Amino acid sequence: MNHVAHTPPPGAKLLIVIPTLDYGGAEVHTTHQINYWVQQGFTPYLLVLNQIKALQDVLLLPAQYRTELNWPYSSIQTLSIIFIRNAVKQISSHINKNKITHVMAHLPIAHYLLRWVKLKHRLLRQQPFTLINYHHSLEYEHSPMNTLGKRLFNRFNSLLAHLADDVSVCVSRAVFNNINNHFFLKNPHIIYNALPYNPMSNHEALQYCRQNNIATAPYTILLPGRLHPVKGHVFFVSVFAAVARRLNWTPQDVQVIIAGGGENEPAIKQQIEQHALQHFFSFTGTIPQTLLLSFMRLANLTIVPSLSEGMPVVAIEALMQQVLILCSDAGGLPEVITDGINGFVFPTLNAEICAQKLIYLYQNRNQQLINPQTLLNDFNARFSLQAHMQKLNQLLA
Repeated sequence: MNHVAHTPPPGAKLLIVIPTLDYGGAEVHTTHQINYWVQQGFTPYLLVLNQIKALQDVLLLPAQYRTELNWPYSSIQTLSIIFIRNAVKQISSHINKNKITHVMAHLPIAHYLLRWVKLKHRLLRQQPFTLINYHHSLEYEHSPMNTLGKRLFNRFNSLLAHLADDVSVCVSRAVFNNINNHFFLKNPHIIYNALPYNPMSNHEALQYCRQNNIATAPYTILLPGRLHPVKGHVFFVSVFAAVARRLNWTPQDVQVIIAGGGENEPAIKQQIEQHALQHFFSFTGTIPQTLLLSFMRLANLTIVPSLSEGMPVVAIEALMQQVLILCSDAGGLPEVITDGINGFVFPTLNAEICAQKLIYLYQNRNQQLINPQTLLNDFNARFSLQAHMQKLNQLLA
């Protein structure tokens, strides 16, 4: 394989702009991309609008290539739209100083800022660069155009995209459809998220459970990822309560481990208490990614009951770890998991069918419903990081 396939073309100087580097799908994926390039001998620049935060320890990028602006905003809101002057000035200075040729901006607020920077450089004949805007989520599902102010800003921002964008990357067909129906996408490409192959055992998770008094059972269910309302944890607690009553489960039969942290933890715990399920559920809080993968290997079933998903990293991780998954059909999930082929799928928020699938999987827990090698083959064919990075490097070329 030639050099260009592994890295951007000779002479390319890439700046990656992202609001923060905390645990989240877009942030983890960006870290994988950066680490791959560094391992291949290409060093991009990284500019974080806010702070690097949780992913600092896993980032292989040398410190001199990292910049934190400590800008107080990490999403589109009234103040972040208005008070952009200093941020635009700092980003522009960074691009000029390092003679950046390509900028890859992740998430909407970074897109918006870089459009202004691009127009500034064009007007003042400063360092020219190619702007690649990376779209990770179902933006208009999360923030619908339900006010006049939102609609006016969206129209204005779309005009900026016409003037400034060069390439648009969407992480799934679902993300492309969601954004393309409301916004101008320049030269769009769909490139699925990918992961470095990292097979784990259950040893690390078992040790963590022993040290933190987390119960396991003959049948253990894992709900992985960030605790956010759109991830569907509250919905699943209600489904679990109905199934537990129907099958007369006890905590000695089944345990559920919620692996992750986030703002929705109080609401999830409240739902658990309302159903008197405290002895069935355990919380790990925010944990390292390798430990999360180990928990997948520990569990009999990984469940992703999301209400909305752009391109679900946890579903790809389940394929990589060769574990059984039950998920909703929200957003990009059906682009990863096909019912009965490499996992099991239920219609989003359909408690009856979710319960039916959960009962089926439990009652057939001693059968091999899907060959684990099928899952690994699917991961290697569609979601390997090397193939993903080749596509990305072609865009930079």
